[in-house]
Amino acid sequence: MAYCALLARFMPRAERIRRIVLIGSVAILGSFLVELTMLVLVGGPVMGRAIVGPLFYPVHLVPFFLGIPALANLLFFAGRQPSWAKRLLIAGCCAGFALPLVFVQYVVSEALYGTSEQPGPYSDPPAKGPVIIFSPRRGPGK
Repeated sequence: MAYCALLARFMPRAERIRRIVLIGSVAILGSFLVELTMLVLVGGPVMGRAIVGPLFYPVHLVPFFLGIPALANLLFFAGRQPSWAKRLLIAGCCAGFALPLVFVQYVVSEALYGTSEQPGPYSDPPAKGPVIIFSPRRGPGK
């Protein structure tokens, strides 16, 4: 709701900027659909990471962090200036879209990096033995 109010107040009425924002929003939401399709077709996040490589997780985070604003932009700018009732509807749609985004983020993160009890295939190996930190001792006169 606040995001829609900020868009209405500060976004210029320039058609060129509106078009750029709409194209970027469609690209972000499209990347989420591509990721979902890839996760279903290749068999999950671990295989997706094996195919794509180390860039899989950072690219996965783009629609996670920008998906809600992209949906709000798409709904806000798709037509004339929205009324307060339409802004409430946009806020509800964005809240509803947040749930699948969070679920996908949780599944991908847990599959790749595991939990504290069960490490995943791409988590850092635990340290073996005690961790000893050496610090220089300062003697008298030093």
